[in-house]
Amino acid sequence: MKIGNIEISKEQMTVVGVAALMVAGAYLVLFRPVMHSLAVKSRAYNMVRSQMRDARAVIEATGRIGEERELLTERQVPVAIDELTKHGKAMKVSFQSIRPRELIQDQNPRFKVLPVDLSIEATDKQMVAFMGSLDDLNKNLITVTGFDVVPDKDDPSQLKMALTVNLYFLSGDAAQGK
Repeated sequence: MKIGNIEISKEQMTVVGVAALMVAGAYLVLFRPVMHSLAVKSRAYNMVRSQMRDARAVIEATGRIGEERELLTERQVPVAIDELTKHGKAMKVSFQSIRPRELIQDQNPRFKVLPVDLSIEATDKQMVAFMGSLDDLNKNLITVTGFDVVPDKDDPSQLKMALTVNLYFLSGDAAQGK
């Protein structure tokens, strides 16, 4: 067979064909699986990198929250209740009663918990704003453990809510070590 000025024999074409098949076979057997494995690992790396970036953002945000928040000691119960009531009044919530219970030891020995029964009155929007803003308090860590809401019999635009919140304090030993 002649291609231009070059003459190629059948044996040479067979050798070139076999070499081409060997290169294609090597690609399919060796190179393609390696490239597939590399692509899978690259996707996994990018996913882990994204998760790390998200985790760093959470850690940085937590650090900023921790810098702003000042957890009180068990001797500062009145300060915590005062901050809670001032915050509620600023949100236009009317406190009907505030009944602190006994200070109890939390599962974590660094903290003590003060359950407080509150009876409050406000409009629905004021109530939602107050409940949603409890996490904004700087000197209190608060969890709501239960609540019951009913409309006021005399004024349907007002709601009455009985709720129990837990205020968290550093126990005496943890407060001395901070």
